[in-house]
Amino acid sequence: MKPPSDPLHHRTAEQQAALDVSRGDRDRALHAMHALEAASATAGPGRDQEWRDAITAALDDLVEAIAEQQASYADPGSLMAQLAQDDPRLRTWVRQLHHRWSGLASATRDLAMDLRDADTAGSRSIDDVREQVRWLSAALQHHRAREADLIFDALGVNIAGPARIRA
Repeated sequence: MKPPSDPLHHRTAEQQAALDVSRGDRDRALHAMHALEAASATAGPGRDQEWRDAITAALDDLVEAIAEQQASYADPGSLMAQLAQDDPRLRTWVRQLHHRWSGLASATRDLAMDLRDADTAGSRSIDDVREQVRWLSAALQHHRAREADLIFDALGVNIAGPARIRA
């Protein structure tokens, strides 16, 4: 299915509502990721427990944001579900995004649990945790880009920015 020539005028209220929910989910996850990146960039040595507590709190926020987006993915009325339903060629792409998002959710939860369970002199160095945060950030950015590509391909909408339409 190719996007309509004028997507703003042909989008249903249901599609627009699903698009708005998806944008909100993406914004929450991005905000939580930025907070995690900021926390990991603060000084760690000499204040290990305080640093780990800040990272754990930021990870908890990211876990929550990812879970909210994952719940949206599972909703049959979600944008991804609508795209998969409306355009069979997108179903595999949507499934891959869901699978990848589940992996990101697990990795984020696991890191938060590992930090929470570790003692102050835990097995994870500050540098190791920072590297895992960089990996999570890169993986989240990659996922966001793939999702934006899919939505743009299907609807002609750049979900990563203001409501711009493909010419």
